[in-house]
Amino acid sequence: MSKRLYFDWNASAPLRAQARDAMRAAELLPGNPSSGHAEGRALAAILDGARTRLLSELDAPGAIVVWTSGATEANNLALLGAARQAKGSHPRPLFAAPVTEHEAVLNTLSQIEREGGEQQLLPVERDGSIRSDALDTALAREPLVISCMLAQNEAGNMHPVAELARRIAALRPRPLFHTDATQAVGKIPVSFRALGVDMMSISAHKFGGPRGVGALLLRKGLRLQPLQFGGGQEQGYRAGTENVVGIAGLIAALEAAHAGMGEAVPRLQQIGAALREGLRRLAQDVCFLTPEFGALPNTLALSIPGVDGRSLVVALDLAEVACSVGSACSSGATLPSRIAKAMGYGDEIAKGVLRLSWGDATTEADLKELLDRLRQVLARLRRSTDSEPRRT
Repeated sequence: MSKRLYFDWNASAPLRAQARDAMRAAELLPGNPSSGHAEGRALAAILDGARTRLLSELDAPGAIVVWTSGATEANNLALLGAARQAKGSHPRPLFAAPVTEHEAVLNTLSQIEREGGEQQLLPVERDGSIRSDALDTALAREPLVISCMLAQNEAGNMHPVAELARRIAALRPRPLFHTDATQAVGKIPVSFRALGVDMMSISAHKFGGPRGVGALLLRKGLRLQPLQFGGGQEQGYRAGTENVVGIAGLIAALEAAHAGMGEAVPRLQQIGAALREGLRRLAQDVCFLTPEFGALPNTLALSIPGVDGRSLVVALDLAEVACSVGSACSSGATLPSRIAKAMGYGDEIAKGVLRLSWGDATTEADLKELLDRLRQVLARLRRSTDSEPRRT
């Protein structure tokens, strides 16, 4: 049987050995971190230690860490929490974000609108960057919050978040600035302090931690209305007993990712360059949505005219290759990629989008095998298309 190839790291990275070991050690401890006895104090120490280590890893001195179930909850807490906190002083708060944000942001903005707020989605250029005229218009309307992801999950393009933060800092009144850094953290160096944002969302399973745990980093002094109510955990931002086992895995995975990043990033970039070259040999008309520069080092979104993206993903799965048509959170969709459409591509390109993403465990042999299987799959799909009767 052929080795199965995993090229869907942006959906979820394989669990790192360091995370697994840390979780096994934590799960052996009984108790509740809110309890006052020795067992509870031991778990609380794990949480406190993980906070300190996370602030160090993400260069966020003095920031607040709120543990969550992942980036979706973190995004909800940041945006909906800000809207509800400002309800008395802002009867119709405006929230602005690029139209290419993840559904965890866009659907939260829709909920804010249902609760009396307003959203303004900013169009983007062909390379995924925010259109400057649209940004100017949004900022002139004095939004309560600007949300802009650090790295786009499907196309992989990076947004100049630090530059935007400096511009926002000069505004009066100054909007709050949130970034969903889910796809960037653990893949490239990320500094909360250098970015200059007020809120940042992360998720453990994107960098080799466990699924179902993440965090929201907050500028010190920033208050949000909590989304769930109960005990006073997480300084009142999020009620409920913390997932100590998952949090232990999160911080162990992040530290491991950062420790190997110096060697990993150049390798990831080399794989990306070789993949582009190999794909051009397979299909001269291939269209790359991911910019060659200014993008994540491990991501390549592409489309081959005349080849349906979903059919290609299914055929590759049968050929023992895991990849994606885009965001895993919207993989059930059958419509053209909304990201490709937002970037100005037509339906033919948007219906054929394939996202390939890889990680530090991906080898050159894996890449060669991927290209070989892709060549065979494309040949079969093209034969099948050519043999279909033409409609008159």
